[in-house]
Amino acid sequence: MLGCLLALGSMAQGVEIQLSRGFLVTHRPTMKGLPEQATTHVNVNLWQNNSQRAWSGAFIKPQSGLSVQWQNLGNTDALGHATAVNYQFRSALYSGANPLRLTMGAGVAYLSEKFKFQENPENIAIGSHFNASIFFRLSQQFAIQRSRLGWVLSFQHYSNASFKTPNLGLNYTALGLTFGLQPEVHPPQSTDYTYPESELVLFGILGSKQLNDFSGENYALGTAELVYTPKSKHLFAYHGFINTTYNGTIPTQNGSFQVLDSAIVPSSLSTSPWQIGVGIGMDFRVGKTTVSLDQGWYLKSDEALENSRFNQLMVQHSVTPKVKLRVMLRSQLTVADFMAVGVGYKLLGKSE
Repeated sequence: MLGCLLALGSMAQGVEIQLSRGFLVTHRPTMKGLPEQATTHVNVNLWQNNSQRAWSGAFIKPQSGLSVQWQNLGNTDALGHATAVNYQFRSALYSGANPLRLTMGAGVAYLSEKFKFQENPENIAIGSHFNASIFFRLSQQFAIQRSRLGWVLSFQHYSNASFKTPNLGLNYTALGLTFGLQPEVHPPQSTDYTYPESELVLFGILGSKQLNDFSGENYALGTAELVYTPKSKHLFAYHGFINTTYNGTIPTQNGSFQVLDSAIVPSSLSTSPWQIGVGIGMDFRVGKTTVSLDQGWYLKSDEALENSRFNQLMVQHSVTPKVKLRVMLRSQLTVADFMAVGVGYKLLGKSE
C-alpha cells in the first residue's frame, strides 16, 4: 500500500486516502424508512498544486485534482452502493501551517440499485443508475514527516436532475480521517485579477425531464438567457440575468398528481409552456472555468409552484475568447427541476 501511494504521489504531486462514516439525510418524510445502517465512504484523491498558475493569487494554497470514491448508501438491498469519479478543487480558508481547507467537487456516479416497480419499489429516491455527484468537504491536515494525517467533514449529493424519475435525490453527511503523501504547497508567484472587464453573454440551453406520473415520457425544455457581469477586482463577481424558458411539462399538468421532483402542486390545467425570469448570481472563477450560483424569480409562469423563486447552479468553461459551454441545474429551493447544457456567445467584452 505504501509503495502504491509513493508511486501515485510522484505522478500526481500528492495523493491521499479518506475513510469516513456517515448517514443518509432523509430530507423527505417519504424517505424515513430508507436508511438501515451507517454509510462507509472510501475516497482516493490525486492532487496537483496550482500555485504557479496566473489566477492562483486569488486563493490560499490552491489545489485541483481527481477524486475516485466508493460508498455504501445505507440500505444494501434498496440503495446498494455508489462508485464515482469527480473533478475537485480546494483552497485553504486562511494562512498558516495547518489551515482549514474547503473542497468542492462534481462528477459522475454509478449507483448499483435504482427504483423498479416490481423488483425494487422501496427505492423511491433514484430512478437511474447514472447520476450527478456533487460534494463539499471541510478538512484539516497535520504534517508527520513526509505524510499528512487529518480529519474531514463531508456532504455528498447524488441525483439525476429529473432525467429519470423518481428523483428525490440522496444526501449524506460523514466524518472521517485522511492520510496522504503531500508536498508543501508554495506561495503563488503572481496575482491576477479574476474579472478584469465587464461582459454580456447570450446563452442557449437545452434539456429534458420526466414527471412523477410514472408515464416515462420525456419532455423538452429550452432556455435563452442574457447575463451581464460587471468587472471586479475581487475573488467573486456578481451578475444579473433575464431568461425565458420553454417548459414542455406545463401543458400536461393537472390536479390528478403531484410532481415531487419539481416542487409542483398542480391545482388547475395550465396551457402556456413559456416562463420568464430575472435574477442575480455570484461567480467563482478558476482559470477558464466558472462556477455560478443564481437566485431568480419568475415574472411569468403558468406552472403551479409553491412560490415564484428558483435557483440555478452552473458550471461554464470558456472554449474560446468568445464562446462558453455551460451545464446548468435549475431547482425549486432544494428540489431539482431539470438539468440542461448549452452554449454562450460573448456580445460585450474583450478577448480573454
